[in-house]
Amino acid sequence: MSYLFSRNFGNFDLVDLAVVGAVGDMQNYWGRLEGLNRVILEEGIKKKRLKVDTNLLLYGRETRPVYKALQYFSDPFVPGITGNESSSIALLQRLDIPLKENDKWRTLSDLSFEEKQKLATEIISKSASSVPKELVKFLPKLVIGETYTLLNEEKGTPLRDASEYSTCLNAAGRNDEAEIGLEIAKGNRGVYYDVLMGILKKHRTLIAKSIEQVNEITQRECIQCFEAPISENIVGTITGMLLGTNADPYKPLVGIANSEDSLKISVRCSKVLVLKGVNLAKAVIKAAEDVEGEGGGHAPACGAYIPKNKLNEFLDIFESEIKKQLEA
Repeated sequence: MSYLFSRNFGNFDLVDLAVVGAVGDMQNYWGRLEGLNRVILEEGIKKKRLKVDTNLLLYGRETRPVYKALQYFSDPFVPGITGNESSSIALLQRLDIPLKENDKWRTLSDLSFEEKQKLATEIISKSASSVPKELVKFLPKLVIGETYTLLNEEKGTPLRDASEYSTCLNAAGRNDEAEIGLEIAKGNRGVYYDVLMGILKKHRTLIAKSIEQVNEITQRECIQCFEAPISENIVGTITGMLLGTNADPYKPLVGIANSEDSLKISVRCSKVLVLKGVNLAKAVIKAAEDVEGEGGGHAPACGAYIPKNKLNEFLDIFESEIKKQLEA
């Protein structure tokens, strides 16, 4: 809406930021932007500020070595590959996809169409064994989708890809450096870009340390949960990362962190569960309201704030709602 407003004053050069915002808000959840987002995207393409490609939906297209992007791909869960660095490397070697070129790690953006095709086929094939048979037909659209390139940004930087760009802005905001994200969005680079990269590095270090703080994930019948002494600002990020590595990928994962006078709840689930009819937002809103809290979000990702003495009651209600959805 901000872009559409500014466009009336001739500011078409903000169209790429509108797409970054939509991607950051998961509005391309099923692999492509639709509706009004599509109209905006097409304007960006026409203005030669954006390019859309059909691609593997591995995160870190411009900056992450392919084996790392494969290792951290978890939705759908790839048995034997997700969370396993050595197996990811071995798979690429078996497919004759070189890891390096001129002593530089290759990223997804460096792969040829044929290499991407081979890798996509392998990911879909391996994932098929871990999802319900009736959902196997949906795997291609979980593995392959649209990626959005910002043509005015330097190749090989995280600002070149809409998803990575949104992560940079998120890191700035989560680390109380919103003004740096704003300067970057305004087009200022130089020292601001250097500071942003420092913030991103700090953010990733904090995430790694926070994951180490999660000592145990408690399994319940329909959900799983953890409580850890981590920042409420990143408990959602931690929950999403644990879902594909340390936790059962096919149960909603509830992350719990302390806020000032309440508990911050973040919940994540796989796309496979959404296809089975799970809507986390509906369940979390109901459970939060029933314990005098407040919740909201999307079907696969949501959160809430609840009173500190109501955690067990909240979890019971939330699990009951998830069970109803799965049985419907």
